[in-house]
Amino acid sequence: LCGREPFCGSIREQLRRMRNEEYSMEGELWDGISAQARDFIRCILKGDPKDRVAIDDVTRHPWLAGRHSELNFGDVAAVLRNLERFRRTPDFFSLCAACVARQGDHSSLEGVREIFCALDRNCDGVLDLEEIQLAFRSIYGEASELMQDVEDIFLHLDLDDTGRITYTEFCAAGLGELCYSQKHLLWAAFKSFDIRDDGRISLEELEQVLTNADVKHTWSTAACQEVAREVMKEFGGSDGSMNFQEWLALMQECAGRR
Repeated sequence: LCGREPFCGSIREQLRRMRNEEYSMEGELWDGISAQARDFIRCILKGDPKDRVAIDDVTRHPWLAGRHSELNFGDVAAVLRNLERFRRTPDFFSLCAACVARQGDHSSLEGVREIFCALDRNCDGVLDLEEIQLAFRSIYGEASELMQDVEDIFLHLDLDDTGRITYTEFCAAGLGELCYSQKHLLWAAFKSFDIRDDGRISLEELEQVLTNADVKHTWSTAACQEVAREVMKEFGGSDGSMNFQEWLALMQECAGRR
């Protein structure tokens, strides 16, 4: 909801906080999150499993029960159109989009989150092919050309090849160019590549992120090195690394490839 993990500190400190149910839901990140949503978190973040809300009662919680409110037709159509465009995005740029989306907090992803929740008819937290097909059928009709392409769209959205679309995968595709205009998201994505935290992305860091990326289009080490060299050659500086301004230029290219 807020884009941050509930427990921080060392492993020992995190475990202590979990047992004592010590977590904050105050401050700027939580200002736009409803009381019902906060109550839902309190019901499930319990140190003792016996105190947690029963699984059968989870979907009956007021925050989840009321989430399928009427959506704006134009908003849903725009997100679905972004999903369709995403299937033509090259693998490297798909990965970059996922990195950006992963940094989003509740407020920056709110519109896409509401649509994801509405499409998730069985409330299992992921979207299957049938749910995506239903969404496109509802907006564009059974006879539309887009309906013929839904399976292909789904396969490209499914970055980790699980047969399901996760929230991050949906946001990576559904946000469209919006995510590339939010500098705080781009900075957070930049830092996910800046492993050494020195304000620059080196060729080695770029190769490492690509090699470890959990996507189905798994590249060999040689392929990761080749892609990293090409990206660094086009967008990196004369010292063979990439600063944040150069990263922004790469992100603009990502937006143009959609």
